[in-house]
Amino acid sequence: MNETVSNESDRSKVGVQTDKILLNRGDQWVYLAVGLVTLVIAVGCAGNVMVLIAVRKVKKLQTVSNIFVLNLSVCDLLIVVCVLPFNIYTYIADGWFIATSLCKSIGFLGYTLSGTTIITITLIAFNRYKLVLDPGGYKTLYTNRNITLMLGVACLEMPISEYVVGRNDQKRNSNQRHLIAYDLRYSYLETNKTCLTDFK
Repeated sequence: MNETVSNESDRSKVGVQTDKILLNRGDQWVYLAVGLVTLVIAVGCAGNVMVLIAVRKVKKLQTVSNIFVLNLSVCDLLIVVCVLPFNIYTYIADGWFIATSLCKSIGFLGYTLSGTTIITITLIAFNRYKLVLDPGGYKTLYTNRNITLMLGVACLEMPISEYVVGRNDQKRNSNQRHLIAYDLRYSYLETNKTCLTDFK
């Protein structure tokens, strides 16, 4: 009987110690971070899908300006679907314990999509500026060919810059062979809890 009481007492002490360890690790902040990222994913998916459906179904919304908005929505949707779920994983696992190549791919994708988003927002701002201040030049500038070129620049500028950076790194490290930039640059960064470029 005394041994049973003693075992239960030991277990309760272990439980208290475990709770203290979890609290010391700041797990309450992990739960908060996971909850916030999950909320961003849910809202981001719903909002961007609604934008795509609205532009697809309402002919009035199928304008030159909204072509850039569609590009922005696709980029945001890819980020919340393909990149942010891995942030939840790293918060919960407190590290990266799956394929390193996947970490590099996710880092490269996040960097590329973020850059494309910024460039697309700039194109939207310039589009509004041109329409308000130079309506005549607006029609001349925004032809199908030029719009395609603008979107091409928005989507390819970041991967091309990554390739150039990767080639420069390869020249400095001639003993290493890397086919594409992300193979060299991206890794899991403990301080950020995600796969990013480490410029050190």
